[in-house]
Amino acid sequence: MWSASTGLRQVRSLTKLLSNERKGWREAYARENEKLFRVHQELKNLKAANASLVKEKAATEAAAKEAETRGVTALKEAEVRAAKALEDADADSTNLNKAVEELKE
Repeated sequence: MWSASTGLRQVRSLTKLLSNERKGWREAYARENEKLFRVHQELKNLKAANASLVKEKAATEAAAKEAETRGVTALKEAEVRAAKALEDADADSTNLNKAVEELKE
């Protein structure tokens, strides 16, 4: 009888140890799962931010290219206007010189 009682106590003790061990493992797994979930969420957020930055970079490059094109076009237009103004100034100078010559006569 005593040995059966002792064996039962040992079984109960081992059962309790096993239960505590399982509880510890469950808690460890829960903590690890929580860490992995947070890392996964952060990865998703970083991927979304990266996609947004890629779109922003493409838009910025397109805007810079368009501005450069506009700048070149504007520069060419300014050069044409300056050349025209120079021609007009030369024509006015010629007309003024003629008028001065006429007045001298």
